[in-house]
Formats: sequence, structure tokens, C-alpha cells
Amino acid sequence: MKTAEWQCTACDATNRRLVADGATSATDICVTCHMPHRIEIGERPVRWTSSPLSPLPGGRGGRQREVSVDEA
Repeated sequence: MKTAEWQCTACDATNRRLVADGATSATDICVTCHMPHRIEIGERPVRWTSSPLSPLPGGRGGRQREVSVDEA
């Protein structure tokens, strides 16, 4: 196993994920804003590049606002 370190494109948080030794890409979710990303090995073995998979509802990610019965 090796560590893939990547920057979130939405909130700029640094994230880390353990991947298999031969892996060149993976998916992960930012621990801060919960935006899903595809990560790919970069020029440096530890630092990987990231691109968002698809935005979560509500903009930058995170949980959706719950709607009460009175609002619906």
C-alpha cells in the first residue's frame, strides 16, 4: 500500500488515501466538504492530481438542508 495525497478542488483541503502499490487512479471524498473526486498519480509519487466527479446538491458539497413537513 502507498499514500496518495491530494488537494480538494472545492475547499483546497489536503486529503490522503491509502491505495494499492500498483494503482494509478482511485476515487475519494474530501474529508472537509465531502466533494467526491477522481485522483490520479502525479509527477511526484505521493502528490496526486484531483478532479471533481460531480458536484453534490447544494453547491460545494456537504449535507443537504433538511426540509420540515411544514415547508414541503
